[in-house]
Amino acid sequence: MQLIVNGQEQSVDDASTLLDLLIEMNFKAEQKGIAVAVNAEVIARAIWADMRLRNGDRVDIIHAVQGG
Repeated sequence: MQLIVNGQEQSVDDASTLLDLLIEMNFKAEQKGIAVAVNAEVIARAIWADMRLRNGDRVDIIHAVQGG
């Protein structure tokens, strides 16, 4: 299936969850500083593993980076 992830088209397996996508993108489930929205709705970390993605979903991943 096709998604739009941070403005870029990306293909994923049809049964992919939000957590599957994040792992595929090298994020860890327990990693801090990540916020995710699907179709402009922020998704609670507690349901990432259960949230099935659908063809055409728009996923925005925001990763806080420390700097100075």
